[in-house]
Parts: sequence; C-alpha cells; structure tokens
Amino acid sequence: MKLENKVLVITGAGNGMGRQMTLEALSKGAKVFGVDLKPDALAETAELAQSQNFAFAVANIAEREVVSQLPKTVIDKFGQIDILIN
Repeated sequence: MKLENKVLVITGAGNGMGRQMTLEALSKGAKVFGVDLKPDALAETAELAQSQNFAFAVANIAEREVVSQLPKTVIDKFGQIDILIN
C-alpha cells in the first residue's frame, strides 16, 4: 500500500502492533496521529519516531465524547484523514 502523504489515525500507537504500524507508516512517508490510553507509551513512540509527521492524543476510544472530537483534532493538525487503524 502506498502511504506517502496519507494521514493515518492509529489506535494503540503507544506499544506493540500499534507502535510498529506507526513507525512503519512514518517510514513510508505517511503522517500519523496516534491514540492510546497511556501518555508515557505515546511519548516513547514519539521519541522513537522523531518525526514532525507524528502527533498524538491520550484518549480512551470507548468514550463516545472523546472519539467524536478526534476527527476535528486530526484534521486541524494534518488537514485530512485517509485511513483509520483500530
């Protein structure tokens, strides 16, 4: 899949598969907005990524109010959303 200039939202970006997908997408030229429950884990992902193309928010995707605000947050940061990986 071509990811250059695509904007991905990845839940669970703080560790495991979510982190690995985040780093891989960034290496292919994507912009990634990571979401996770753990601020420390997201900070670690940001440190590993070392990219201006990575932004994140601490959020529980089980909370409807929080989830309803995420699209605006991502669009404000990156201008669009192309792919959601949950």
